[in-house]
Amino acid sequence: MKRLLYLLTSVGLLFYALPSLSVTHSIEQTIFSLAWLFFALCVIGGNLYAFLYLNEKNKASHVKKKEVTYQRQRSLLH
Repeated sequence: MKRLLYLLTSVGLLFYALPSLSVTHSIEQTIFSLAWLFFALCVIGGNLYAFLYLNEKNKASHVKKKEVTYQRQRSLLH
């Protein structure tokens, strides 16, 4: 749930900042705007990766742990 909150916050920050970023004025503003957009997209991509992939990875490892526990219990019974 925390990862989803971070993802939504970073997307909201991007939409809030987009009207203020200028790519057509001076070279300093253009460089700053493009660098800011690059880092914002890296943050959003990282949070999206964590939200989508790590949730599946945790679920898979949780199921695997259950299987190992079940096998241990079965071997103790026999």
